[in-house]
Amino acid sequence: MPAFSHSIAVPPGIAGLMPNVGLLYGGGGINGPVGHGWSIQGVSAITRCPGIRAIDGTPRAVDNGASDKLCLDGQRLIQTDAGGSPVAFPQSNDALGGTGMVREYRTEKDSFARIRAYGAAAGTAANGPAYFKVWTKAGQVYEYGTNANTTANATITVQASGTAVSVWAVSRISDTLSNYIDFQYEQRDVAWGSGPTTGSPTLGKEWNLQEIRYTGTPTQQPMNRVQFIYSDRPDTPGSAQDRSEAYHQGKKNVSVRRLDAVRTYTNWAGNAAPYPAAAPAGAIKVKTTKLVYELGPVTKRSRVKTITECVGAAETQCLPPTSFSYAAGGNDAFQANLLFGTSPLATLTLHDPAGNYGVIPLDFNGDGKTDLLRWSTNPAENRLYASVGGGTFTQVPNGLGNGQFNITDQQLFGAAGCFFSMGR
Repeated sequence: MPAFSHSIAVPPGIAGLMPNVGLLYGGGGINGPVGHGWSIQGVSAITRCPGIRAIDGTPRAVDNGASDKLCLDGQRLIQTDAGGSPVAFPQSNDALGGTGMVREYRTEKDSFARIRAYGAAAGTAANGPAYFKVWTKAGQVYEYGTNANTTANATITVQASGTAVSVWAVSRISDTLSNYIDFQYEQRDVAWGSGPTTGSPTLGKEWNLQEIRYTGTPTQQPMNRVQFIYSDRPDTPGSAQDRSEAYHQGKKNVSVRRLDAVRTYTNWAGNAAPYPAAAPAGAIKVKTTKLVYELGPVTKRSRVKTITECVGAAETQCLPPTSFSYAAGGNDAFQANLLFGTSPLATLTLHDPAGNYGVIPLDFNGDGKTDLLRWSTNPAENRLYASVGGGTFTQVPNGLGNGQFNITDQQLFGAAGCFFSMGR
C-alpha cells in the first residue's frame, strides 16, 4: 500500500522539546477526520487490545472489561513487577483500575520504557486505570489520560455519557528539565446515524486532537500552540454518507468532524481556552496548513485534494499547493456483475439508516467463498446466501436440519457474540 507523509512544521521548542505531528496517507479503510485513507500522525495513545494465543494461551476479543489487554501505540503491554520481570502467565486484570492502585508494565518487544498505571477512572475499578505514566530511555516522561498535572480531556470513554475508558491519549510530555508539551482533545456525543427507529439516532462518541501547547516550564505557561480546526461534514441521508459510524459491544462511535486547517502560533501568553477561543493580543500566527477535499465518485467520502501552506495573519501568502489524485476504484475493465444484478439479493433490503438490516460477509460453510448473511432486528427476516462463485448466491433455508442454518443471537447485539449452526 503506498504511503505519503506531510509534516506540520512548528516553531522550535525549549531544549528541542516540540511536537512532531503530520498528516499520513496509508490507504486502507480509514475514514477519519482527515478523510478516507488519511490520519493525523504523531499522537501517542494507550488502547485496549485483544488477547492472542501466543501470549495469553487463548485468543480473546476486547469487551471493555478488566480482562482486556493493553497496547501502547500498537505494542502489547506485559504486566511486570517493579524490577521489570514479567508476572506469571496467563496474566489477568490488565485493564483493571483501583483506588490507590499502581501497576507496572513493559512493552512485549522491550523498548526500555517503564510504564505504570494509576488509580481508577471516575473512581470505579471496572472503568480501567485513571491514567498512565511512561518513562523512556531518553529521559522523557509521557503521561496518558487526565491527571492532576493536566486538563487535557485525554481519557476517552467507550460510549456516549459513559465512564468506562477505551483510550488513554497522551496528555503531557516532559523532559529532564521539566519543560513540557500539553495535548488537548475534544470529546463530544453526537446524535447521528442509526437508531431504534428512523429519525431517532442513538448518541455516538467522537474525539479528536484539538490543540498542542508547548514551551511550558515550571514557571511559564506554554507560549507556542498548534491548533487543529474542524468542521462537520454534510449529512446526506438517502445516499452514500461521508460521515461514518461503527459499533463494538453495542457501543457506538462516529466520525463527523473533518480537519480544515492546522494553525501554529508563538507568543501566546496565558493559558486561555483552546480553539475556538480567539488568539490574545500579541500572539503571532506563524503558519497555516489548509486542506481542500473532494468526494470520491463511488464512495462519496472525503479525499484530500490539496494541502497548502500559508504564512501571516491573513493566510494569503501561500506556497503552491501539493495536489493528490486517486483512482475511482476498480480498473479500466471494471463493471457491475450482471449475475448479481439479477439475483434475489438485488431486490433485498441489505441496509437501512434505522439500523434494522445489515450484511455480514463471511465464509459460513467453509468452502473458500464469501457468503452473505443479511441480518435483521426481526429474527424471521434473517437470510443467509451461500456463494456458488461467479457472483451468484443460493439462499440457505433457516432451520436445524441438514443444509439449514440457525442464529442464536438474531439481533446481533443482544448477546456477547453471534453463534450459528449449519447442518450438512
